[in-house]
Amino acid sequence: MSDEVLAESYDMGLADWLEQNASGDIDPKHTAKLLQQYAEEHEFPMSDARGASLSSVFTDLTNWFLNRRLVADEGIQKASFRWFAFHVPPKGKGSFSWSDSKKHSGGITLKVYGIGLGGAAAIKLSKTVELSDCECCHDIIQHMEVRVRRYAVKSSSGDQVEERTVDPVRWLHREPRECKSCCNRPIGELDPFKFELQESDVVDARTKTARVGSEREIELSFERDLSLSLELPGKILEAGFELKSEGALSCKAKWEFAPGALYVPYVNVRQRGVPPYWGIANGSH
Repeated sequence: MSDEVLAESYDMGLADWLEQNASGDIDPKHTAKLLQQYAEEHEFPMSDARGASLSSVFTDLTNWFLNRRLVADEGIQKASFRWFAFHVPPKGKGSFSWSDSKKHSGGITLKVYGIGLGGAAAIKLSKTVELSDCECCHDIIQHMEVRVRRYAVKSSSGDQVEERTVDPVRWLHREPRECKSCCNRPIGELDPFKFELQESDVVDARTKTARVGSEREIELSFERDLSLSLELPGKILEAGFELKSEGALSCKAKWEFAPGALYVPYVNVRQRGVPPYWGIANGSH
């Protein structure tokens, strides 16, 4: 296992910016304009609205902030999220390692944005966890320290609802975690609107009596935005961090396939260019 961090950075969240700039007798519209400028400068996720509509979004955020009350500061907690996975064929083995991209230099950058106008944190990696001789699929888990605060917010109907602000505070380590169920679905049960078969790369071991090896070098592009569930002590927040990733790395993947089946690789249509899942064709074993 190897891990190489090139840089880290942290940005104050919109909630904390408002904490510093929206106290006392303020003009919400002027504050909202400054908040929008701060959000744009630090590349926080923006609404699809434009022009006057976007300005009204930040005015609403400012008013939302002014109408909330701190219930509890739960302090610094450990959190984690899944951001990458390596899949192993059923009853087989797999290994993978990283190398510099042949097309793009500089590694990859992961940037997460907190919950409830929380802050942002970025990390730049030239490589991360590597695996060898795995007998099941593995998720790559990123661990972090986060600050959690709970607020009471007055809704439009006048009721009090509770919301959280979660700020990423410090990047911690990355580790592999076994996932034993993700490659056990027959190919015929896959949703064709969600998954895409890579039929040109099937591995036919139906007539073999020994394991079949396959090796592939994959250029991994991380130009994507994802919503991530966030694991906190005793709870999972499905509406978790927003992850923006960019850059590229090369991945050398090796697999061993058990004899007696036809193995079909497939990928999520929203995440092409990553190591594939492996399924067994119906009736091939």
